[in-house]
Amino acid sequence: QSSRSHSVLWLELKRSARARPAALWITDLAGSERGARTGALARGPRQKEANAINTSLMALFRCLRSLATGADGGGAAGSSTPAVPYRDSKLTHLFQNHLS
Repeated sequence: QSSRSHSVLWLELKRSARARPAALWITDLAGSERGARTGALARGPRQKEANAINTSLMALFRCLRSLATGADGGGAAGSSTPAVPYRDSKLTHLFQNHLS
C-alpha cells in the first residue's frame, strides 16, 4: 500500500541581493480516488485520505473554473464578479498568487 498525496516543490534562485529572484514550482497532484479503487468498503485512514484528495482536487477545479469564466479573484462588495474560492482548501490557498 502506498500513500497518495499532493507534492509541491518550490525552488527560488537568487543571483544577487538586488536582482529579482526566479521561482519554479513543481507540483505532482494525486489522482482522484474512486470507491472501487480504494475499496468501496474501506474505512479509517485510507478512506479519509481518499476524501481529502478528492476535496482538494474539486476545490482546485472550482478555482480554475471561476478564473476561466471571468472571476477576478476579488469578489469585493458591490462587484458583479464573484470571488475565486481559493480558501476552500490548503492546496488552492497555496496556489492563490500563482493562479490569478
